[in-house]
Amino acid sequence: MLANWLSQWKWALVIAIFAGPAFAYWSYTEGQTFKHVLADGVETSAVIDGGESHRGRRSGTSYNIHAIWKTDGGIERQEKIEISSEYAHKIIDGDYLLIEDAKIKYLPNEPEVAAIVVEDGPQRIADKELMMYLGAGAGVIGLIGAPIFFLVGRKKKPEPVREPSTKSNLGF
Repeated sequence: MLANWLSQWKWALVIAIFAGPAFAYWSYTEGQTFKHVLADGVETSAVIDGGESHRGRRSGTSYNIHAIWKTDGGIERQEKIEISSEYAHKIIDGDYLLIEDAKIKYLPNEPEVAAIVVEDGPQRIADKELMMYLGAGAGVIGLIGAPIFFLVGRKKKPEPVREPSTKSNLGF
């Protein structure tokens, strides 16, 4: 039973060696995108006409709000904007949104980049930085822990069996 448990953990640690840094890099790039939108984006007021929450099987709940705003060119734009759990708890009471509009920032020249709620931006960046550190930590733990688990789980070589000798040690 212990050997089976060790075997499962050692392979999870091997996966963490690669998955942890990949997750850290992904979180870093998303955090940089959020910083770019907050620093260089155009601020406007958006009408919030709904929201959604999605409960994952293993992960927590994710929240989106549906925002509508007019760009500087007068074009109406609609988007589901992901928000942090902390911000969601501030603006949602039961099944009701407590806000009708919000200040958002978006990049007019990069429509594929998602808009961000200004009030929620710093929290989203902090969440991504935490995920970056957790991913890097998982990689380090995997790098240190996997060899240890492989060494502990290694089977010892059996000693060669000596055949009984027919000669006695007395020289007869």
